[in-house]
Amino acid sequence: METKLTAVATGHRRQIVSEPLKTKLGGMGSRRRRADARSAATSEVQRHGLVRLDFSRRTLTSDELAQAIGDLTTHHVQSLNFGATQLDEDKVRRIAKALLTNTSLAELNLFNCGLDSTAVDLLAAALRSHATLRSLTLGCANAAASGGSLAALVNANRGLRWLDLSWSGLDGAALCTIFNALPENTGLDMIRLRGLSIPTEAVSALSAALRRAVGSLAAIDLSGCSIDECDVERLADSVAESGLWAIELKGIPMPASQRARLDRVLSANRGRSAAAGGLSKCLAAERHLPLDLCAEILRRIPLDAEGLGTLRNLRAWAGTSEQVNPGSAD
Repeated sequence: METKLTAVATGHRRQIVSEPLKTKLGGMGSRRRRADARSAATSEVQRHGLVRLDFSRRTLTSDELAQAIGDLTTHHVQSLNFGATQLDEDKVRRIAKALLTNTSLAELNLFNCGLDSTAVDLLAAALRSHATLRSLTLGCANAAASGGSLAALVNANRGLRWLDLSWSGLDGAALCTIFNALPENTGLDMIRLRGLSIPTEAVSALSAALRRAVGSLAAIDLSGCSIDECDVERLADSVAESGLWAIELKGIPMPASQRARLDRVLSANRGRSAAAGGLSKCLAAERHLPLDLCAEILRRIPLDAEGLGTLRNLRAWAGTSEQVNPGSAD
């Protein structure tokens, strides 16, 4: 077992290595140093089970699928990437079955895997009670008939933080069902819905959800969506009554005055958080943050393009917060 884990830590798509160790592996000039890095990576796996499986951009053979499922069920897999790898219904069924017994997966990427509604339903059902899942990408799936199963997933999995359903063919009825479930999940921070057609009834459902989800959903990405001009205005109005920190509307026509108003509203939403004031003071003084403030920050920090909260975002957020409450940082 140790030999296999060590071998895959360097040159294969199946990376079993934490982020700091990945950095150490790059650019090493000597065999000894590379061997030391492989040994460190193996030790890291043995201590923490930090396993990242990458089966993206390939024609997946039956042997590779069996290996992936075996690793999924026997190792502590934190990240599984099938992006741009076509998965038929049989493969999806086997993956879904393995997910039912997995207790460690935090990130699952199924972007552009040729999934239809049957496949999406299978995966959504398998992930409803998955306790460790934090990020799920189902972009470019043909999920037009999967509104119910996706809404059930959103409603049931309170550990989910990031959900990407971009270019997934969801129609108005499916979107309404999903939007109605959003307020029930107080842990979901970010939902990405790029490239969808969002009709008036779905905008109404989203607007109502944003008002009801105050204190939970932090960011939503609607870039490239087709939305009526009047509906964009209605959506912007609902942001002022929500706790939303960021909304991305690239490619959607909007008057400059309305966009400026929306930016002011988002800034005010961020500034109303008690954590903002405490964070500003702690960052300025380079002080340690109280645990309760850390918890609030981890839930509320704006996400970058990859859905990750970074120190850069923290500093940017602290710098743009206009009205802050000192919080409990003193």
